[in-house]
Amino acid sequence: MPPIQDRIRRPGFASAKSQFSVGAVSDHHAGGSPGHNPEYLRFHRVGGGFLSVQVKRKDGASHITFRHHDTTGAVRYEFQKQRRI
Repeated sequence: MPPIQDRIRRPGFASAKSQFSVGAVSDHHAGGSPGHNPEYLRFHRVGGGFLSVQVKRKDGASHITFRHHDTTGAVRYEFQKQRRI
């Protein structure tokens, strides 16, 4: 199998893993993005904000929710996953 950096850039090598990152907390400091590449980015936004993570257990399953918020706290993107435990 090719190294991870080759798999990320090549179509047809979609990964089951999810990656979350946050840049600047303020709109003033946000920038420098190479742009949105839909081959491996589900969400791309150049702007200030923060990431929140919620983990809970309900009905025999663990639930995790990642939310990207803008500088006002509004949710701009949400990703949820659950697994039976």
